[in-house]
Amino acid sequence: MGTGPFYLLGLATRSHSAVSWNSLTSGFNLSLDFSDIDRRVKSQNEKLARLRTEFPEIDRLITKLESNQALSDEENEKLANEVQESITETGAD
Repeated sequence: MGTGPFYLLGLATRSHSAVSWNSLTSGFNLSLDFSDIDRRVKSQNEKLARLRTEFPEIDRLITKLESNQALSDEENEKLANEVQESITETGAD
């Protein structure tokens, strides 16, 4: 898997591997429920979208990452702190 913004890595891993995992588990007739994980991913995506809407500076930093532009150490720290605070502030799902 390639590199990407830190906040998308878990989501990309889950979405890209879901098809392969579903194929593998169906081949072995396994019955696994990922609904809780899917709910958590959806919740995190909603929190991130809200953060981007409420804080234009955070949106700007995320947009830079999505455009493969490097952030300064200060920008990295600010983004990591704001995202962490937003996620924990509203409860970790």
